[in-house]
Amino acid sequence: LSACAATRQAPEHTLPQTSFRAPISHQVDAEAAKRIDENSMLYVYDPIEGMNRRMYNFNAMVDRAIFVPVATGYQAVVPRTVRSGVSNVIGNLNEVPCLANSALQGNPDKVNVTLIRFVTNTILGVGGMFDVATDLGFEREDEDFGQTLSVWGVPNGAYVVLPFYGPSSVRDTVGTAGDMVFSYYQMEYIFDLAGVSDHATAGYVNTGV
Repeated sequence: LSACAATRQAPEHTLPQTSFRAPISHQVDAEAAKRIDENSMLYVYDPIEGMNRRMYNFNAMVDRAIFVPVATGYQAVVPRTVRSGVSNVIGNLNEVPCLANSALQGNPDKVNVTLIRFVTNTILGVGGMFDVATDLGFEREDEDFGQTLSVWGVPNGAYVVLPFYGPSSVRDTVGTAGDMVFSYYQMEYIFDLAGVSDHATAGYVNTGV
């Protein structure tokens, strides 16, 4: 009976233990959850809870069937140094939208740090394969268009679970779409600089990586 109850209240309990699963540190008691109102720090505006729960379960099944096996295989086959280099290159590319959002937020400190990181890692880090900037004391900033909208005063909106992407809000969903458009044109520019003629195939490879 308790297993069935756990499945209904917290479907994440049905997921298998893997090295990629984040631990669940705390779950709000069902009775306590009923007493949460708009003044509580735990309050979340969730008018489409049923759909969000179904989407959560869908994402969990995709993780279990596709993403966890792929990630496990990638970890087993590709050496740690190569994996680190790939992650660093992707992180270096992500400095560009972070720089743009820091500027849109009117935050000169984050603009300076992000610009220094991008130039340093691109030149000294061999195209971003090595994170030299962090070793020099310039920690990575993490700014996206959803945060920019927040700075501009756009409210959160309803809680929503996106397919594949997971938990979000209406504001951050719009922000994610904006970041995707920005990244698309950023990669198109990079493909042109690299002399790549087949942008479609290059885009698929980039998305897969």
